Amino acid sequence: MIILAFCNIFLGIAAIVMLSKGWEKFDNWVYRRFSAAFNQLTLFVFMSLFLFILFITITVLIGTLNHFSLINTFFVTSFILLCINFFSPYYSSHPVNEERVFMKYAVKIPRDTAVTVFDLKLTPFLIASLGIVAITAVVTIVII
Repeated sequence: MIILAFCNIFLGIAAIVMLSKGWEKFDNWVYRRFSAAFNQLTLFVFMSLFLFILFITITVLIGTLNHFSLINTFFVTSFILLCINFFSPYYSSHPVNEERVFMKYAVKIPRDTAVTVFDLKLTPFLIASLGIVAITAVVTIVII
């Protein structure tokens, strides 16, 4: 039984890594292929809409195949996506700041190194995630 649990964890991590690498390749391919024909804003909107439709499709498929309530599935999906969008950049700046302060005082680097603050970058993933949150809010208000 414990082996099955470890296999599920390993398969989940492998799926996340494969999706990440696949998305990176797709993103690079779209920007290389269409950057001459379209401007950056058009490609940004296209990638945001593509991700939004992909998130909607995956959420509906998960809810339907597992016989979950659609509103609960949308709520959990929007919560997970917001956690990914906000916590990842928030907690990634902390180790960088610690290292800069350590290098400044322990190694005595003479130049000033600026400490970075939390900066939420506008990405297609963030826009699509906020779209899912908006859909969840609208569906919740309409149903109630």
